[in-house]
Amino acid sequence: MFERTKKRSGELEAVNSVVLGANTMKSLMNRFAKDESGATAIEYGLIAGLLSIVIIAAVALAGTSLTAVFSNIAGKLDESIK
Repeated sequence: MFERTKKRSGELEAVNSVVLGANTMKSLMNRFAKDESGATAIEYGLIAGLLSIVIIAAVALAGTSLTAVFSNIAGKLDESIK
C-alpha cells in the first residue's frame, strides 16, 4: 500500500501498521454486522420462553380442572359409602 523509503522508514512503518489495523478493524466490524447467528439464538430463546409460558398456563388450567373432577369423585364416593 505504502512504499518504504530509506529516509522515513520508521514513520512509514507506523503509518502502514495504523492503516492495516484500521482495515482489520473495519473487516471485523463488517463481519460482525453481517453475522446473524446471535440473532438466531435470541429468536430461539424467545420462542422457547413463549412456549414455556403457554405450557405453564395449560398445566395450571388443567390442574384446576383436575382438582374439580377429583373433588367431585371424592364427594360421590363419600355419598355412596354413607
